[in-house]
Amino acid sequence: MSRRSVGLAIGVLCLAALLVPLVGAPPPPGPQPVSVVNFPAVQVVSGTVDVGNLPAVQEVAGTVAVGNLPLDQDGNVRVAGATACAAAAIHFVGFTQATFMEGTGALAMSRACDAEYSASRVCDGRELFRSTPPPPEIASGGALIIVEMERDTALGPVQSIFSTCTSSAGVVFDCPSQPYPVACCGY
Repeated sequence: MSRRSVGLAIGVLCLAALLVPLVGAPPPPGPQPVSVVNFPAVQVVSGTVDVGNLPAVQEVAGTVAVGNLPLDQDGNVRVAGATACAAAAIHFVGFTQATFMEGTGALAMSRACDAEYSASRVCDGRELFRSTPPPPEIASGGALIIVEMERDTALGPVQSIFSTCTSSAGVVFDCPSQPYPVACCGY
C-alpha cells in the first residue's frame, strides 16, 4: 500500500469515528431542576430593613400558604394587643327641642327623640344616670325620662312605665304643670 492509500484509510476511519456518535447517539437530556443548598438556614438581621420596591397591591391567584404565624394551642392565630370589644351600651344623646307634659306616653316621647336624634328613644332613668360621659346641664331645669316600677297586685307583680322629670343633678321629681324636653338615649 502506498502512503497515499494509508492516509486515505486513516482519514476515512477518523471521519467514521466522528459520524457514528452523531447518527446513533440518544438526544441530549431536557431541562433539569436545580437545587441550591449552600444558603445558611437563617439570616440574622439587626436594625431596620426597608423594603421599598414592592408593589402597593400584589394580585394573588390560587392559594397562599403562610407558615410562620404565631398560633395558640388550638391552632388559632395569636394577635397581640387589646382585642376584646365591649358591647355598645345605650347612652344619652341629647335633649329634644320639643317639650311635653309629665304623663306623656313613652312611645310619643320616643318618636320625638327619634325625629331629632336618629335611632334614639326616651331614656330610662337608669340609662341616663349611667351614661358616660354624663349628660350636660339641663337648660330648662329638668327633662322627662321614663321610670319602670314593679308593684304587687292581687294578680301578681305588674310592671308600670311612666314619665317623670329629673333635674341636672339627677334628682327625680314630680314635674310642675309645665312642659319639659325629653332626655334621649341611643347607641
